Amino acid sequence: MSQHGNGISTATAAVQQTKLPQLEQFNSTDQFVTALESRDTQTLIAVLSQLEKRALALVAKPAPRANKDVVLDLLDKHPTLDGLFTAWDLAHKTNSSPLSAAVLSTLSALIRLISTDPFASEPELIRRLLSQYGTHLDRALNPGRNDVTTAALKLCNVVVGFGSGRFARRLFGSMQWSPKITARLFNTRLKDTSRDPLVRPDIRTLLVMLILAFLSSGDPRVKEDVIKAKGLFVGLLRGLADDPPVVVCHVLVTLYSDVVADRSVSLDTRRSIFDDHCIADLVKLYETDVPEDSKYDVRSSVHRFLYALSGWLAQQISESSSFRSTGSHKILGSILKALKVTQDAQQRELGLYIVQSAPSLAGMLWSNFPSSLDPRLSSPWVSAITFATQIVALPVSPQLTVKATPGSSASQNAPPSLASVLDTILPSTLQKSWYSKAFINENQLVSFLFSIFLLAGLQKASKVLEAIVESSKRLEETPSTGRWAILAQRVREHLASVLPDPQLITTMMHKASATTTSSATGTPDSKSKSKSKSKKQEVASATSSDASAGRHLRTNVALRLLWLYHRVVPSTIEVMRYDFGKLPQAHAAPCDAEGVRAISSAYALRLAAVHSTGGTGASANELYKNSLVPLFQLYRTPATASNRRLLLGILGDLLRHPFLFGTRPSEVEIWLQALPIPQEGTDDKAPIVLDYFERSVEKTLTTRSNLDQGEETTESPLLKTFLSTFHATLSAEADESAQRALRAFAQRLVLGFIGGSTSLDLPKGILETLKKEGKDKKLVKALSGFLLAIDNVEEPEGASLSTLDEDGLPSPLKTNVFVASVESGYLASMPIELVFLHVRPVDLANESTQATLLSLVSESGGWSRVAQVLLHRFFGSSSLKKEEMTAVVQFLTLLVQSCGADAAKSDVKGLLAGEHGFLREFKEKKGRFQQVVTFLVGVLSTELDDDRALAAPYCVLALEDLSAQTPKRSSKSLSARTLAAAPLLNFMDVPSSVSFTSAMLQHASGSSASLGSEILGALQLALDRISRDPHSPEFQTLWSTHFVLLNQLASTGESCDSAGAVLSLGAQLLLPFSLPGVTRPVSIAQTGFLGSDEWKSNAKEWTKALLSGSSLTSHKGQALAALVYRSSAARHQFSKWLKKQSESGVDALVGVEVALCALVEVQAAAGESIEVPAQIPGRLVDIVFDAPATLPPSDAVIRAARLLATSSSDIATAFAVLVGHRIPLVDRDSFTPSMLRLASDLSSTCVESSENLSTIVNNAFAGLVRRFAEDEEDEEPVLALVRELHLTAKSHRVLLKPHLLDPLVTAAVTRRLDKAEPIALSAALCLQCQWKPNEVTRHLNNVFASSHFKSLATPENQRQRDFVIDLVVALGSSSLEAAAASRLVEKMMPLYGGSVAAKDVALVALFQQVELASGAPVGSAFRGWKPALDDVPLESTRLASVTALPASTLRRSWIQVMESRSGAWPVDQSSSTYDPNFLLPFILRIIIEDELKGQDWVALLESGGLSLLVAALASSSRGTRLTARAGLAQACKKIEASAFKEKDEVLLVLNHCRKCIYNQEGEPIPSLIALFLANCLHCITTPDSPLYPELSRFLLQRPTLDQRDVPMFYLLFYSASDEPRIDHHWLIQFLSEGLVRNQDWRILRRRQTFELLASFFQAGQNDTHARKLVLQFILRASAIPQATRELLTRNRLLSWVASQDPTDTIERKLLLAAITNILATVALDKAGHIADVLDAVSSMTVSAELDQKEIKAVCDSISSLASNFILTGDQERSPRLWLERARDILASVASKISDDLTARESFHRAVALILFLRHDNGTGESELDKRLFSTGLRVGLSLDDERLRRQTVLALR
Repeated sequence: MSQHGNGISTATAAVQQTKLPQLEQFNSTDQFVTALESRDTQTLIAVLSQLEKRALALVAKPAPRANKDVVLDLLDKHPTLDGLFTAWDLAHKTNSSPLSAAVLSTLSALIRLISTDPFASEPELIRRLLSQYGTHLDRALNPGRNDVTTAALKLCNVVVGFGSGRFARRLFGSMQWSPKITARLFNTRLKDTSRDPLVRPDIRTLLVMLILAFLSSGDPRVKEDVIKAKGLFVGLLRGLADDPPVVVCHVLVTLYSDVVADRSVSLDTRRSIFDDHCIADLVKLYETDVPEDSKYDVRSSVHRFLYALSGWLAQQISESSSFRSTGSHKILGSILKALKVTQDAQQRELGLYIVQSAPSLAGMLWSNFPSSLDPRLSSPWVSAITFATQIVALPVSPQLTVKATPGSSASQNAPPSLASVLDTILPSTLQKSWYSKAFINENQLVSFLFSIFLLAGLQKASKVLEAIVESSKRLEETPSTGRWAILAQRVREHLASVLPDPQLITTMMHKASATTTSSATGTPDSKSKSKSKSKKQEVASATSSDASAGRHLRTNVALRLLWLYHRVVPSTIEVMRYDFGKLPQAHAAPCDAEGVRAISSAYALRLAAVHSTGGTGASANELYKNSLVPLFQLYRTPATASNRRLLLGILGDLLRHPFLFGTRPSEVEIWLQALPIPQEGTDDKAPIVLDYFERSVEKTLTTRSNLDQGEETTESPLLKTFLSTFHATLSAEADESAQRALRAFAQRLVLGFIGGSTSLDLPKGILETLKKEGKDKKLVKALSGFLLAIDNVEEPEGASLSTLDEDGLPSPLKTNVFVASVESGYLASMPIELVFLHVRPVDLANESTQATLLSLVSESGGWSRVAQVLLHRFFGSSSLKKEEMTAVVQFLTLLVQSCGADAAKSDVKGLLAGEHGFLREFKEKKGRFQQVVTFLVGVLSTELDDDRALAAPYCVLALEDLSAQTPKRSSKSLSARTLAAAPLLNFMDVPSSVSFTSAMLQHASGSSASLGSEILGALQLALDRISRDPHSPEFQTLWSTHFVLLNQLASTGESCDSAGAVLSLGAQLLLPFSLPGVTRPVSIAQTGFLGSDEWKSNAKEWTKALLSGSSLTSHKGQALAALVYRSSAARHQFSKWLKKQSESGVDALVGVEVALCALVEVQAAAGESIEVPAQIPGRLVDIVFDAPATLPPSDAVIRAARLLATSSSDIATAFAVLVGHRIPLVDRDSFTPSMLRLASDLSSTCVESSENLSTIVNNAFAGLVRRFAEDEEDEEPVLALVRELHLTAKSHRVLLKPHLLDPLVTAAVTRRLDKAEPIALSAALCLQCQWKPNEVTRHLNNVFASSHFKSLATPENQRQRDFVIDLVVALGSSSLEAAAASRLVEKMMPLYGGSVAAKDVALVALFQQVELASGAPVGSAFRGWKPALDDVPLESTRLASVTALPASTLRRSWIQVMESRSGAWPVDQSSSTYDPNFLLPFILRIIIEDELKGQDWVALLESGGLSLLVAALASSSRGTRLTARAGLAQACKKIEASAFKEKDEVLLVLNHCRKCIYNQEGEPIPSLIALFLANCLHCITTPDSPLYPELSRFLLQRPTLDQRDVPMFYLLFYSASDEPRIDHHWLIQFLSEGLVRNQDWRILRRRQTFELLASFFQAGQNDTHARKLVLQFILRASAIPQATRELLTRNRLLSWVASQDPTDTIERKLLLAAITNILATVALDKAGHIADVLDAVSSMTVSAELDQKEIKAVCDSISSLASNFILTGDQERSPRLWLERARDILASVASKISDDLTARESFHRAVALILFLRHDNGTGESELDKRLFSTGLRVGLSLDDERLRRQTVLALR
């Protein structure tokens, strides 16, 4: 066979052995046509050969069609080439293979030539080939004629490649693709391997390239057909390892890019490719040998492919739920099984990646682990243990971290199974015996590899347990009963049962330590001089070094294992009899492997620290010899900072012995801090000090006389030993450097006592003892300098660091270490106490020095010591100036704030603010009180109990000091401590703070002009504090006693603004309602002022005092208004003042607007003639019209005007005239909300005022039209005017001029569609107007054309979307024909949410009206509906819209469609509850009209859409049931014709549904049965669910369901599964949701459901979720009257409810809701039942912290009960029993009502009804009734009830 593609035609090659006739070159198309009509085979072959050559020559040219050619003319004149196909027919008849090959080759060349024409979209040649000669082409592929098969495959490749795969689908469909034929073709190869496989391809290569061409065509249907065709993919991948590398790489690249990564191919189809055989063929490519000169590396290619494939599958696992990722797990498992992870590095890398992506596959991997292989030194075992180590070292699975909140469902927060967790830690196939055997293996390498494996597993276990514990904390689980907590406990128990005994670890550690360098001991004798012996010495030395390193490494691993045993299975460590205190000393000596030794030492110290016995029970000698001596030796060894901290902790625990420190165990910290730290590589004298300290400890312990039994001394036994032996030791040292080291130790020790003692007696005593017993003047001088520095705070003169004393510690009296040349490194080397002995106030005031000092303190952790040193120095000195003391206090404040831990901060605060700190200073008569209080306020918090306790002594001192002083008029009578203590009022209780303020006011009584700035500032703080809690009797007494003084202070201006606030606050407490225009700053609690008459005698005098000032502030005006409301004398005085002011021409309303409103309101309520000056109406109008928009007048002004206008027609007319005169003077852009509100309030008084309102509205609209026509952002005054116009439009029928309304709406929808206020106003106005059709069309088109309209469909624009819907509904309702013409339904469909929310309901109602009016169906518009979700579906199909809905929200639609009553879900959930009346037809159209594939049915099942049809079979609506039945019938037909994995199970459920329907017109099936079948249908797609096998088994065992029984009730209630909680939760939720009507209750009653659930509720105290589900069931049952009556009579439901103790708010809410339902059912003649109900309510409300919704529910229940009783009018029954209980309940909730408006309304109504019934029933009024009435009155007045307010004002006057 000749080479193809080198200029020699296929036809010539086919007849190489036969000589063809010689033909001349054809020059015309007719010659070609004539020649092709020949019947001679040889001639035809020659013609075809010439035609092929000329076509290929044209194709090879850069521009084939640049010049004319006969072949091109032939294709143009004869596009079908009939002669060519005639020749093909002749070849078939004559069975001429050469002719067939020639025809096929010529067709290939011509099609390639046609493809050079860019305008040839669908050539006739290809169409004829595929339509008429497809069978010929299929026959050409039959094996046996290689030339024909080769030519046919080349032709197929050319056709598929034409037009980017345009004909690929047609070509594939025209051929048979018989598995037998394709299998033979795949096996046909050329033996010549030296050829280029792409230039001279064999048959297999051509077929492979053809399949790849199909896959690359871009048509997803072709891809799916190729994949599903039997034998194609199997043959493609089978034998791929024998293909050339270039072909293999092409296959892998195409397979991933065009199949795996192509989302247009269904997920199931893509997964179906990779079965076990396919994976085996791909993994076999790892064994391919690649030549060195090859450009294609097959092993790397297949590794990258499998890695990418695994990544794709891993992404599915992470992004999908467990049931969606089952196929991915299966494929990854197949790959993992096929990989040889222990033999190839690349396969091992891939295996690790797979296990990391799918941790659950680890269990399958461990099943292949060589558990039966004894641990021995062999290559397979080493490879296996190494790979196992890598597996367990993978990161922790994300499944162990929950992101949900405690309110999430139980299934969402369920932990993984124990087996899956354990598989990620250690192999499940290995037992304890295997571990132990591997550990004690004689071969050190085997033992070491196993210890590394075990170490990795324990590290993984530690991280896993941390993740589980963190998840348990997030879910707020109970440690003993939480599911995550139980999982952690079970993990620890299992590990403890399989892990080897830790005693083996200690044995291995001792064995490693005891192993000496035996090779070193065998070195030759040193006397030997032979070269061989010298060489042996070198080898032995190297062996010894290696052995030492290995010994340290094994010891390190053993220590880490012990530490992880402590972290993971501490119980195994606790029972060990091992002295961990000896571990640190074993790793103290330096060695060659210093890094490993340091790490080992750290772990040894950790173990010793957590398991140290502290020397308990040991004698003094044993303690010293066995414990302290090794630790002292270890301390001498240089170590890291962390190791030294651990060592000091251990050493400190052992040294806290009564023989050493007596009753002062905390002193050990001072000694340890004074010890020097040994430094390596320096001339360090630290060992001398350490030796001396060790001898002192030994002497103290061994000399019993050092402990004075029963005698407490200031010096500890160790300190006594030190003082008695120090000078002798110092004298014994001849080296001067050693003496300096000892002196430095003594100095650091004294510094430690200075910083650690609240008194200086002990440091001074040490100094005196050293003076008496020794003669070392240097030490005494240095120590004396330390103590003198405490009193001397002056800065030394000109000293620098060069003047250090000879002992290395600079003297505070001589050296200033804070000069500019000092570096922080030097300061860090000094004791922190000594640093702060150098500090001067000027240093503390410097910011850079402050930062340096605070960093030093943080590094040393000596916050308490620094604070104590500063207390000794500065708070014991009286020579500090004020600014210096301020600097010290500021630094101490920063010091406290810089404390890292809360415990350290608490200690420092207690030290500074305690008895030995600032409190001592505060007790002094001339203390620095201001600085002390500044510190206390800066560091103490009023929210912390400990801080309040620290501030309490200061408050007591201030109160005692103030009460002991004699009141005088001068501020000098108040001490400095009293004035400074004002900021501490926040730490005082209410009585104390009021008493303090009252005392200060008593001292300051008289003229406020004589008060100084200090007392005014103190009063400001005191008054501000008491104004926060005005309900105490002390506050009332203060207000009444000091009213005049408060008035005077309020007149002093801003310096004492709090006086005015207290004045106003106390005055407002005289009233049970709020002042006009003033927000009431207190709650509705009873204050006691209403029944008090103390203020009445002073009302006239107080009124005069308020009016006597030059001007009235707002606070004083409010106080005046309260007096006017309550006192006739005050009203008379105020009326006289008004008249006098008006007569004198002075503006009488400045500051008294609220008082004027009060005067008018009282007179109007009494029916009296209102006596106000004639100028008042005009002044009120002027105030409103002159006020700027940014500073509106008080509401009291408008209220006063309304009351005046209502009282008299003359005044109303006067107001109308005044307003009418002012309107023309106002520019159209200057109207304010106050003007509009005034006109609106006056509009009802007379006709003229109504006209004024219309004029103002029209003028304001004229200005708004201009504003809305501009693009500028609307300012707040404009928006306020728009809101006021909106309110006016809703409350008044304003006659708006048409020429203003149309442009206003136009401007709003074109330029303000994204603004809420303009659109809301436009919608309100459109409802009041009747639009013309053309106007409606224009406005709707403007709305739809706006650039903001499309963005309204997003969830963040929900509020604006609602306003636009209101506007569109208002416009569309005006003209339905115009709405239809504007395509309203199509345009508004993106805004339709499909829910049961009010806006969606209104919108769909408009859609229906438009459909009826236009006569055109709107169903087509619903095809484009998409839910308003954050994750918008990418595909714009109806199925994608349904599958994008959250399953939890769609489940609500199941219940909604079954409900026989409306409103199944609360309002706050309506927007997330989809309307089943919309979804049912929508899903029905999907089933009927769309072409659904197998994966589409699966998606519909997963979403719950198909289950909605099943649930609808229980609907009470006949139309809904018929729709559901039609949808299910169509679904059955289409599913039977489809192919997907879950098909049989779906048909099984649908068959059960069909059998539940008895006849066409029958009643609905029970909701329980419908819901059960809906759940079964939805559960089909979750095979990993624990309920899946149970549900499947239940359905398969029964031909039909018993509709009189509860499905699977006993099976799930008495569950025997591993997770019974899941079964219980599912069952109870199913019962609750399925209980809809009496039909369902009868089914449940048959199984005694309530009795079983009630007992389960009592027993399941720990399962809070199950308890809530049981209560939801009871709530649903109580909503059915028949069920409620039966439960009351048969099961004593009320007694059961009353006996329950809710564990949280949710349970209480459910019980209260159930009680509300019961009350609606209980008959009024059952007084006992009603009393029981109220007892149940009382038991849950008296002591509980109710929220406002619960209070509303309780009050509504009582109101409903009382209203029903009043309506019956039956006086024979005595309701006294339940009326008294209802009153008690209302009294208990009275103090719990907040500002919630609905709760207040319900409470007020309930109080009124109950008190009315008690009065009507003849019950006497008790004190409780009076208090309840007072509270109810206040609540009613807070609701702006004008009638109640008028009656209250009349009663109070």
